[in-house]
Amino acid sequence: MADSYVRIVILKGERERLIDLIHRNGITLYDMNLNEGKYQFTLSVKDLFEIRPLIKKTHSRVRINRRIGKDFFIRRHPEILGLPLYIFIFSFIVYLLSLRIFEINISGNEVVTDKEIYDFLQKRNVESGMIKSDIDFYELETQIISAYDEISFVSVSIDGNKLYIKIIENDETKEKIIKN
Repeated sequence: MADSYVRIVILKGERERLIDLIHRNGITLYDMNLNEGKYQFTLSVKDLFEIRPLIKKTHSRVRINRRIGKDFFIRRHPEILGLPLYIFIFSFIVYLLSLRIFEINISGNEVVTDKEIYDFLQKRNVESGMIKSDIDFYELETQIISAYDEISFVSVSIDGNKLYIKIIENDETKEKIIKN
């Protein structure tokens, strides 16, 4: 059976002749029955257009009782045609958002404060909302190490939408602070 089909009732006219002409033309009827003197059957939408001349020829009158299938569903619910577009737009927005950094996490620092590091990053245009690919990890690491004598090692990495900066400070600097 076709994707879309209709349930037809022959109301008046030469009913038996119409059914005979339909069969002679090679059109297949499904679920045919006689109910209260009226013939009912199901056929595809394509076949419906083929039997129109036969209906006129036999002076019959038919009524479509039910329309079933995806063609009719789409006509009844045109808003569903926009669904693939909405899914594409949503996916595109999620993709664009995944290209950016939304949080900067600094860990391992005791001598150099978070505020100092954030200010340093801001001067270098590294801040929340920037595109991930604009960050040169090696250059940023070397800039932080060269800017602060207290820092001996820096690791910059990205996990998801977070930028992680792990700092290891000099042991000598920590001991001076503890003594004071």
